[in-house]
Amino acid sequence: MMTTRFTRFLYPAVATPNTTRIAAVDDIGTAVALSRFGWLHGSNAVILAPVNQPALDAAAFTLVHFPIDAPILLNPLGTLDPRVAEEIQRLMPAGVDAPAQVLLVGPFAPAVSLAIQALGFTTDTIGSADPISTAVATATLRRAVEPGVRNVTLISLEDLVWGLPATAWAAHFGDPVLFVHAQSIPAPTATYLSTFEPNAYLMGPPVVISRTVLDQVRDLTHGVGYVARITGFSPAEVAAHYARFFAPTESVYGWARWSPDDGQAFTFVSSAGGALDLVPVAGATLSHRGKHTPVLYVAHDEVPPATETYVMSVNPGPFQGVQEAPPFMHGFILGNEGVVSVPVQIALDTLLTRGAHVMGGSAPTAVDMRTHH
Repeated sequence: MMTTRFTRFLYPAVATPNTTRIAAVDDIGTAVALSRFGWLHGSNAVILAPVNQPALDAAAFTLVHFPIDAPILLNPLGTLDPRVAEEIQRLMPAGVDAPAQVLLVGPFAPAVSLAIQALGFTTDTIGSADPISTAVATATLRRAVEPGVRNVTLISLEDLVWGLPATAWAAHFGDPVLFVHAQSIPAPTATYLSTFEPNAYLMGPPVVISRTVLDQVRDLTHGVGYVARITGFSPAEVAAHYARFFAPTESVYGWARWSPDDGQAFTFVSSAGGALDLVPVAGATLSHRGKHTPVLYVAHDEVPPATETYVMSVNPGPFQGVQEAPPFMHGFILGNEGVVSVPVQIALDTLLTRGAHVMGGSAPTAVDMRTHH
């Protein structure tokens, strides 16, 4: 009833005092809307990723960070969507310090590249239909443009929902995302780990990425890299823990969003299987630019307890002075009302309102995040 009543009006479906919804009729349109929201004056490059293939989308996000500095647009593999073509022309990518003006990640048909070239832009194709080797290819390119990369995030190829929030960090800081299986490490990933000996962070509990894999990562990095697990009992809890996490290493890794004194901002995305495309897409604009937001999970009609508890823990609390003053909080919601309902948006607005019931926030340690090896 509530959803039906509210959809008759522009608000609060588009925005509330503490939330902004970015959405279109489908994922391609939502990615274009995000690009227009965050890239007002054009871009240095454009990254094209396949629609409805979140694993390949996750691999593409390693390239978003500087110096490539590009939004990600979603597109079918066979033809160039007119909305995507229009957005590329609006962005007019310069292509400075990038392999080309438009980077295609995955097995796009030659017709897509040719259509982009016909618009006057250079193209380069990275990777293949295999997400594992494609992730290594984008990670290798990342090292070529930024040789000092010292971290990787390892996520499960079979259970993507547990690891996709790491794509936001990849967009924010440039640390690659690579794939593993629950009980083994694919050869391309293993070669990367052995060659570069990075710090490695595993997303999810042992049922998602086993202790065997964690031990193999330690062996492959020859004791040089720091290895840790960000765990939890649900994808929403892992995402919340990841937003709080900060690694005790010289190489910066982790959002460290634990203080209620700062006025935090987040992007809320559905954890439903059909909406997973939008999880990595969120990072290209909202984690790389603007308020630099971590990604948290919601359901279509519910705010998971782990998400609610975490957001409340970083709420600044009631105003202490005679006037209302910062810090304030904000949330971006990605997807239309069929993905995240208006009642959920209203619930999030309440959680983000300064003065909501606060449970307190404290900085977690690496041990806290690795309780369940």
